[in-house]
Amino acid sequence: MEWADRWGSLSHGERKRAQIAAALWRRPDVLALDEPTNHLDAHAKGVLLAALKSFRGVGLLVSHDRDFLDALCSQCLFIFPPRIVMRPGGVSTGMEQDRIEQTRAKDQHDANAGKARRLQAAAQQRREAAEQSAALKTRAAKLLAPDAAIRVDYEMGFWLENSGKSSRNYVAELPEGEIDLGDGRTLVHPALSIRPDDRIALVGDNGLGKSTLVKKIVTHANVPPERLLVIPQEIGEEESQAIHADVKRLDRVPLGRVMTLISRLGSRPGRLLASTTPSPGEIRKILLARGVERGPHFIVMDEPTNHLDLPSIECLENALAETPCALLLVSHDERFLARLTVSRWQLTQSGTTVSLTTVISD
Repeated sequence: MEWADRWGSLSHGERKRAQIAAALWRRPDVLALDEPTNHLDAHAKGVLLAALKSFRGVGLLVSHDRDFLDALCSQCLFIFPPRIVMRPGGVSTGMEQDRIEQTRAKDQHDANAGKARRLQAAAQQRREAAEQSAALKTRAAKLLAPDAAIRVDYEMGFWLENSGKSSRNYVAELPEGEIDLGDGRTLVHPALSIRPDDRIALVGDNGLGKSTLVKKIVTHANVPPERLLVIPQEIGEEESQAIHADVKRLDRVPLGRVMTLISRLGSRPGRLLASTTPSPGEIRKILLARGVERGPHFIVMDEPTNHLDLPSIECLENALAETPCALLLVSHDERFLARLTVSRWQLTQSGTTVSLTTVISD
């Protein structure tokens, strides 16, 4: 129970582990978990997965962790307003089936549109036969009616003209040193440098000081402040409201650019501006869009997929895959990191010392 005495110093991942352990200890008949893997490291996810696989009660899991859902769930409920669809298997299988259905629906819509154009042309040529013409136009209108099964696909072009690589040799340089983690442990790191086109993953178990190291790296950034984009792991409610209010005060042109970028991250700008309390995921989209609007040279994101839904995660992946600037990502989402990063900084602990090693992927 040592964690109970130092709750205030626990990382977000350590707190989540304690909360889930307390819930499982009660041996409930019905277990509802909302985003249980947020903040959890790979080892903790494995322990949680094993525990949930052995759970014999009724389980309801709300999550956007694709690997976790694939490994655990026998069926997934997909909510794409106004449609709700239950599909067998994990989330990857369900999303692939959704893509197939969307392609078929769009193909059918295009075929109907072509047929409608032909009917309209025929109606135009038969003006003298008013009744026949009216009937043809009615059939064309039905074929062109909006198809509720087809969702809007947002244009994905994301990076603006002023975004790009820094002309400097490094966007951040941190000399060899130590960081006191405040609980008797020390994080020891070699000299670290980040080049203008580096794509780095910072990984390690919960509580090893990843966020602390990120804060120190940010203080040694070698780019103008407006070219540095930092999105923290957690954003408080008061700060979120201030960010939201600040966006609403933008002039028409910059507001239009920011809202266009937000739409390309999978959110509806009108609904976001009308809301009084944006979700944690929407606040992160606002921060990313505003940073991109300024043309970043160095992007730092701490647990960026936390709080995002599955379509938004895919939109974020697509956007970051095309980024021309340096990227430092702190995440336990291996699928996300595998697509977006090349180098890996790994934190490990031995005794009271946390060490950092660097690895370049093949």
